[in-house]
Amino acid sequence: MKKILYILVFLAFSTVMKSGHIVGAHMSYGCENSLTNTYRVNLKVYRDCFSLSFDIALKLAIYDSLNNLVMELPMQRGTPKTISPELTTHPCAISPPTICVQSVVYTSLVQLPPKQGGYHISWQRCCRSSTIQNISGSANYGLTATVRIPSMDTLCNNSASLASTIAPVICINSPLNYKIDVIDHDGDSLSFKLCDLYAGGGGTAGTANCSTISTIPSPACPPPYVTIPFGGIYNAQNPFPTSIPISLDPVTGILSGTPNQQGVYVIGICVDEFRDGKLINTLRIDYQLNSVSCLYTKSDLVTPLEDTTMLCNGLEVDFTSESINARKYFWDFGDTNILSDTSRLINPIYVYPKPGLYIVKHVAIGKSSACNDTVSTVLNVVNEVFPEFIWFGKTCFDNHEIEFYPQGEYPNNSEFRWIFGSDANIDTLYQRIPPKIKWNNPGFHTVQLRVDYGTCHNEYSANINIFDFQKLAGVGPNQTVKPGAKVNLEAFGGVSYYWFSDKPVKLASRFSQNTSAIMSSTITNDTVTFYARIISKDGCEKLDSMQVFVISNFEPVPFNFFTPNDDGLNDFFELGNGNPEGCAITIINRWGTLVWESENYQNDWEGKNLGGDELPDGTYYYFLKCNDEIVYKSAVTLVRKTGN
Repeated sequence: MKKILYILVFLAFSTVMKSGHIVGAHMSYGCENSLTNTYRVNLKVYRDCFSLSFDIALKLAIYDSLNNLVMELPMQRGTPKTISPELTTHPCAISPPTICVQSVVYTSLVQLPPKQGGYHISWQRCCRSSTIQNISGSANYGLTATVRIPSMDTLCNNSASLASTIAPVICINSPLNYKIDVIDHDGDSLSFKLCDLYAGGGGTAGTANCSTISTIPSPACPPPYVTIPFGGIYNAQNPFPTSIPISLDPVTGILSGTPNQQGVYVIGICVDEFRDGKLINTLRIDYQLNSVSCLYTKSDLVTPLEDTTMLCNGLEVDFTSESINARKYFWDFGDTNILSDTSRLINPIYVYPKPGLYIVKHVAIGKSSACNDTVSTVLNVVNEVFPEFIWFGKTCFDNHEIEFYPQGEYPNNSEFRWIFGSDANIDTLYQRIPPKIKWNNPGFHTVQLRVDYGTCHNEYSANINIFDFQKLAGVGPNQTVKPGAKVNLEAFGGVSYYWFSDKPVKLASRFSQNTSAIMSSTITNDTVTFYARIISKDGCEKLDSMQVFVISNFEPVPFNFFTPNDDGLNDFFELGNGNPEGCAITIINRWGTLVWESENYQNDWEGKNLGGDELPDGTYYYFLKCNDEIVYKSAVTLVRKTGN
C-alpha cells in the first residue's frame, strides 16, 4: 500500500493585515517503499495573502533519538493556492472579504532505515502577526513544525494527517460543532486534545544548545522545544474568549464551544497516534483563527410596502431580490394553476393569468441546501386601471354646461380626483361623477381625471373646446343694389340655417347656407334687412342680420378683387364711381378684426395693415360710409400671385 507523509503549516490571519505573516505548521509523512523504508515528507505552509512570496526552497532537519543531526532534507515547493472564503467553522457562513489565506505544499522523499529510538523531523520559521490577542508580544515568536518516526519502524509507518483543510475563520455567537478531520491509513488509534504551541525562528526562545533567534534557523533545533506562553487569562485549554467554554472531543475530534469576541487567536491541536497502546507519534497543528461576525445567506425581496408602485402594472409584476450572500436564486410566484411559475433570475418579471391573492416564495441559495434561506409574501394582484371619461353638452360659450362620466372598471377602493382648472365653476373635485361644469371664458380647457387605487394611480386628460359661437357664426356684409336686382346672401359658422327678411322679397331658399333674393322693383331708396338663424352641430344658436340698400341711381363697383404686386396693373383697391366724393372706408378680415381704415379714401389701399405690413392673400370686407351713412358693404379679394 502506498503510504503518504504530510507536513502542514496552517495559517489564519487578522481581518486587517498591513504586512504578511506565517501563522502555523503541521507535518506528516507516508511510507513510499516499505522494503527500503522510503518516506515522502510533505510540509504545508499557510500565510495571509498580504505576505511576501512563500520561500522558494527550504530544508528540514532530521535528528536521531540522541539529537544527532542525521541530515538536512531539501524540500521542493508546490503551487500556492488560495483557500476559499467559504471555508469557515459554520457550514453556512462566508468569511468577510478582508480575509484571505493562501497555502503551499513542500515535499521530498527520504530513506531512513529502522533505528533504535527513531527520528525527529523539524522545521522552524518566524514570524507571527503582532495582532494575535492571546499571546503577549506574539511577533517575537515563530513556530516549529515537528513529527516523529517511531523507533525501529520496520513496518514503515504512516503518520496521522489532515484529510481536509481546517477553516481559518470561526463565527462569533455561533456554537461550534466543527470536526478536525484527521485520518490514519494504518488504522492506528487517534486521540485529540488542545495543546501548547512551540516557539521557532525570529525570537529569543530556544534550548540550551540551540538558538532560534534567526528568521529561519538552519538547521532547525532538535527537541525538546520551548512552548509559547499564553497571555492574560488564556492558556492551551482556554485559547480564546467564549460564552460556552471551548473543548475538543478526544475521540471524535469535534471542536465545540461558543466564541463571543472578535479577534485573532492561536490554538494548538495535538492528535496522538497509538499502536498497541503505545504512543508512536503526535500530529501537531499550530493554528491561528480569525474570530469574526460571519456572513450568512439571507433571503429578502422588495414588497409593495417598500415599493408602492410594484403592483401598478396590472398582471405584470417586477420582482427585485434584496438577498445577501446568495450563490443562486429561486422564485415561486404562487400561481397554483401551473408548475412553470418559477424563475432562477435575480430580478424576474412574471405575468399573472388573472387578479387575485398569490403567495410568493423567494429562496436565497447558500453553500448547500441546508444553508438556503426562504422568505414569503402575499401579493394582491389587480388589473391596471386606465381612467377614461366621456362628456356631453353644448360647447358654445353663451349656453354651455358639460357633464362628465368616468368609463371603465375601477376597484371598490378607487379614489377619484377631477381637475377642471381655476376658470371653471369647480376647480378640483373628489368624487366619481361631478356636477355640470361651466367655464368663465371660451377656448380650450384641459380636464384631468386621476384615479388612485391602493398605492397606485393613473391619469387621463382631454381638451374641451368651449367656443364663442357668436363670433364664429354670421352672415355676409351689407350690400347696395338697384331696385329689382338679385342679391346673393351668404352665411357661415353653422350646420343649419334659416333665412327671412323684414320686407317682402322672393328668397330662392330659406334653408340653404348661401341663397339669393330678388329685390322688388317697388322698393326704391329703402333698406331691406335679411336675417339668418344659424345653428351649430351641438345646438348653439345665433341670429345675425345684414342690410341691403336699394338706391335707384346706384352705380356698382366694377372690381371685387385687386393684385397689389407692384406690376403696375390693378395694384390698388379701386372703387371707381362707387366713391365719388372720397368717403370714409373701414376694412376688416374674415374674423372681424380691423386691418385698415381711412376717413377720406382716395382709392389707394394696396393691401397693407395700419402698420404698413403686407396682409396675406384672402377675402376682406369693407364698409363705405358717406355723410355718416353706410352706402355700401361688400367683399374684396386680395391676390398678389397672379401667374407662374
